[in-house]
Amino acid sequence: MRATIAWSYQLLAPQEQRLFRSLSVFVGGCDLSALETMAKSTGLEASHILDGVSVLLENHLLLLVEQPNGEPRLMLLETIREYGLECLQTSGQEAAAQQAHAHYYLALAEEAEPHLAGPEQVQWLDRLDREQENLRAVLQRATIGGDEEVDHALRLGTALAWFWYMRGQASEGRGWLEWVQAERPGSTAVRARALHQAAMMADWLDEYELSQALSSESLALSRESGHAPSKAWALFWLGSAARARSEYATARALFKEALVLFRQLGDQHGKSLALAGLARVIIYQGDFPRVRELAEESYSLAKLLGDKVVMLDALIRLARCFYLSQIDPARACALAEEILALAREGGFMQYIAYALSLLGLFALTRGEEDTARSHLEEALRLHTELSHSWGIALGIYDLAGLSLIQGDYATARASYEACLQRSNAIGDKEMLASCLEGLAAAMVAQGGAEGPVSESFWAAQLWGAAARLREAIDAPMPPVRRAAYEQALAAAQTQMGDQVFAAAWAQGLSMTPEQALAAQGKALLSTPLPTRPASAPPKKSTSSPAGLTAREVEVLRLLTQGLTNPQMAERLVVSLPTVNTHVASIFNKLGVTSRAAATRYAVEHHLV
Repeated sequence: MRATIAWSYQLLAPQEQRLFRSLSVFVGGCDLSALETMAKSTGLEASHILDGVSVLLENHLLLLVEQPNGEPRLMLLETIREYGLECLQTSGQEAAAQQAHAHYYLALAEEAEPHLAGPEQVQWLDRLDREQENLRAVLQRATIGGDEEVDHALRLGTALAWFWYMRGQASEGRGWLEWVQAERPGSTAVRARALHQAAMMADWLDEYELSQALSSESLALSRESGHAPSKAWALFWLGSAARARSEYATARALFKEALVLFRQLGDQHGKSLALAGLARVIIYQGDFPRVRELAEESYSLAKLLGDKVVMLDALIRLARCFYLSQIDPARACALAEEILALAREGGFMQYIAYALSLLGLFALTRGEEDTARSHLEEALRLHTELSHSWGIALGIYDLAGLSLIQGDYATARASYEACLQRSNAIGDKEMLASCLEGLAAAMVAQGGAEGPVSESFWAAQLWGAAARLREAIDAPMPPVRRAAYEQALAAAQTQMGDQVFAAAWAQGLSMTPEQALAAQGKALLSTPLPTRPASAPPKKSTSSPAGLTAREVEVLRLLTQGLTNPQMAERLVVSLPTVNTHVASIFNKLGVTSRAAATRYAVEHHLV
């Protein structure tokens, strides 16, 4: 084979041999424009390129492969390419060819980058897909090169970061991210941009402390260089890292600051993402009308830009808003179907997974358990393929809920425990609280009416710890989970009696999640636990300590159950301002400043 290739090569004219050697530097082939650009830069005349390609095709040294976009691609078989590389090395032209190859693909990546947020998004993503092997080869050479190659590697990775994200190429992003961490700085402006793109990679890979560190460095460098776009993006990724760790007040402030800068810069892509980022923060805080406003504005802007990825991001926020709030479940389901279709059209795997997760939950609410399991398992599989730790945790949590509904309590408990470990590792406190609540419900359901009181006692501690955590991060339980939660609480109270339940809850309020998980309901009461409530639960006190009115006592009891002010207003059939006034009055009379302290007071004075 080698002798045949060498014989064919020797028959070529010098210009044709040079063209063949130039072709060998491409990995996975190239289109004609790439060959023309590179060949010209190495001294080949334009008139010789098309003729030379024809000769190489006639001599079977080159293949012409049709592409889905209709443009033919020039390919060398690997054995022929290896021979061409040997000839390139011996000719002394290897360095020049590699340099021309690198310059072409850096220019291509930087030309593509702004189009990845526009109406030609999918076409450019597909083009970068076709050139993936060439781009990888150029980046690999740049990252192992000398000092003069640092800026080249920084610029190429910066341009490709959004492509890697949208195509779910975690390994590509991680490799460049690790190089950025370890490599020499490069020029200030170039590194500032590279760092906020690396922060995006770290955020995508759920490494939020790293994302914060990279964003902080990018922010410092952008302030030093006066590069406002880098400053805006650094603020955005700092906000995203804070949101992921459930630091919602900090995240809101950072997203708002980034939004102001994006508006000043006229960066519509950044603006639409910042709006979606704000919506993602506020949804945890239960302000669903505001979430809807932000998500709809983000979607409208992204649609105007033709940016399908940000459209998907905004639609996800909108669908989750309708689902979690239960304002319009039917519209939420329709949006999930729309998201799935749009994500599949563009090949956006992460959003396909998110859509399947939502559709699985909707199927579950309709009682279609087999369909729900199919969707939820597929979503988890996709998140696992994408190495998306938060998505994996979400998938495990959703499947735990399905197991709980189906009565498979052992599986539900194991799944919630697995989700707890992942949530803790990621630092997502809201998901941690949700897992504590789910685990507690599974424990009570598994025990049943005749289960051991110690298990229910431990469950109440977990609920108390979750309530404390939710208050600390200002993330009330969403309405969609409220009915099942109250049903589980009622079952535990029936098993233990109100006073024992309240004591366990109060102990949980004083615990961190780690302490509550370690407690296991053991030896935490001053008197032994009864095996079963002797009769009806003890009556609640009807006195009004601290001058509380009868209505304020009623509000305080609901507050100890974890209800938010809007939920209490709905329960009591009064206006929200009325409940707000009652809560403020209760805090003032009791001399407390938090729900946890008010709950402890209610327990100590036998009001629950």
